[in-house]
Amino acid sequence: MPAIAPTLPTDTLSPPLPDDEVLLSLGLGADSVYVAWRLLSDPVGHGLREDLSNLTVVTSMTGDEWSDTIDLSRRFLLPLLAEKGVRYVQVARGGRWDADGYVVLSDTRNPVDIEPTGPWTLSDELRASGTLPMYSGGKHVCSIKYKGWVIDNWAADHMAPGYRHIIGYDADETGRARKDSGFTTNGRRPWYPLIAWQMSRPEILAGLRRAFGVDWPKSYCVECPFPSVAASREAHLERARRLPSEAAMAVCLEWTAHALNPLTTLYAGGTSLAELLAEDGNQAALAAAEEQLASVLWTVVRVRRVLPAKRSRWCVDRHGPRCEKCVRTPGSVRCPACRELKRQQCPPAERSALCSDPERKGRVWRSVESIGLPRSRAAAAAMLRRAAGRRGLEVEEAAGVERVWLSRREEGFPTTEQFFVAVPNVVEDKAMPGFHSRWTAQVARRTGRAATDPRPAAAAAGRRESADRPDTTDTAAWRQPALV
Repeated sequence: MPAIAPTLPTDTLSPPLPDDEVLLSLGLGADSVYVAWRLLSDPVGHGLREDLSNLTVVTSMTGDEWSDTIDLSRRFLLPLLAEKGVRYVQVARGGRWDADGYVVLSDTRNPVDIEPTGPWTLSDELRASGTLPMYSGGKHVCSIKYKGWVIDNWAADHMAPGYRHIIGYDADETGRARKDSGFTTNGRRPWYPLIAWQMSRPEILAGLRRAFGVDWPKSYCVECPFPSVAASREAHLERARRLPSEAAMAVCLEWTAHALNPLTTLYAGGTSLAELLAEDGNQAALAAAEEQLASVLWTVVRVRRVLPAKRSRWCVDRHGPRCEKCVRTPGSVRCPACRELKRQQCPPAERSALCSDPERKGRVWRSVESIGLPRSRAAAAAMLRRAAGRRGLEVEEAAGVERVWLSRREEGFPTTEQFFVAVPNVVEDKAMPGFHSRWTAQVARRTGRAATDPRPAAAAAGRRESADRPDTTDTAAWRQPALV
């Protein structure tokens, strides 16, 4: 049995008391379903009231869960919740922005169906931005935004301060539990029963097999970047063989993100979902992806990217906020506490050539601008080739994507890149605030001349830089941008 992490607070391993209000986060996967089944099988033995009146079960729907997980929950979990009269709440994000809040899809003690999709899904966001979930450092950013944030806000409105919050981290996830235990908003008091019971995934799956007679799959979104690891890759590919149309959706997201950034793949280390499916012989999923891509309108977009140099270690050691002790010794290396401060920047007055590390990439700035009206995929590709021919440029084809490069990134940082590419007409025009000034400065550095703003002069002059959006009222101006 895995050893319980000694740094976990004792309260997080102790069951609730009958007077506690208890909230179980149910992700529909094996871990949380096992917790639900065990609590409902013996409520009093696990600190709950016999009638389960102090237990609320909540699920936040990302909109992209695999259908087999949802079907099993409909067959086995909902009847159990209904039989016991447990309050089951299904919630989702109300829109793209936090200001849109959350919506309640269902709130009942007699649940009859799973509501898997809310008004705004994770894949909606990824399509609009032309990006994929981030896997840098193993962070579950999308899970925080589409699950944790939603449940925390619902709980703040409906749970009394000091409620016990059950999370299904198993005995091999004490690191995640340790981080989670620090979040105590609204008096939240977490409980990690699987860690307290010292149960790892094999024991959990065996328990569900005895309870329901089925092998319960792992819960994750179709486009999740984590299942490519060796331990779960075969199960992931087998799932894609059974559900090819759902795997195809993730292929389309990956295709679009890769078109906008040639270095992007769904999985870490340059591993592509499309390549894995091809190696697995899953032609059904790949064919379904092609059908999905062909069924939507397309457009040609201009992509510009500024890749600055990362702040150097030398700069971090010397420049930035200083405590009183560091202030008394100007020019010295800052103390460890000062160097660990988050979101710090180098003061412009202290900046020098030593403040940038040319071998490390800083925060990337990107602009995406559509330059033509929506059309079929073939027509968009033809437009791209005609435009390249008129300018004497080559069309590069790689991994099924055609691009016309205006400039490629150089070795080291800072650098820039710019190209045209045809993509599904779901990607929104967007430039980060301040992008244009950064682009102009980097192009001037690279070429020795100022970049030409392709927007109409009057519109460019009257627009605040913070808005930094193209003037789409004159599409002709965008069909012939400056070739810098």
